[in-house]
Amino acid sequence: MTAAEQFRLSSAGVERACALLIAPDVDTLEGCSGELGAALERLATLRPALLDERGDPKALAEAWRLRRSVRRAGTLWANAAAYHAQWSELLGAKTAGYRADGQAAEMPRTGRLCLRG
Repeated sequence: MTAAEQFRLSSAGVERACALLIAPDVDTLEGCSGELGAALERLATLRPALLDERGDPKALAEAWRLRRSVRRAGTLWANAAAYHAQWSELLGAKTAGYRADGQAAEMPRTGRLCLRG
């Protein structure tokens, strides 16, 4: 498989991750991390062959496409994190009120571990 094809496949994986990040929830974030991980593994296997493909215009065009996709994924990932942080702050204010300095109190966290004796 050529470098251009590898870049194209990686870019397609990142674009699938971007599509999942449009409406981020817990399930889609899990799927997104899987897509991004697969793209990263594909790029890691491609790296040794890049010197042989140097100067290939198709590979270069696909590499630039991948770069744009990765930047878009980064922006969407940051937006998803900000969205969830704002909801966490709102829930903290609704459930725990405000601190003395006027900031929303931290939302009480429930445990994810259950021990039974």
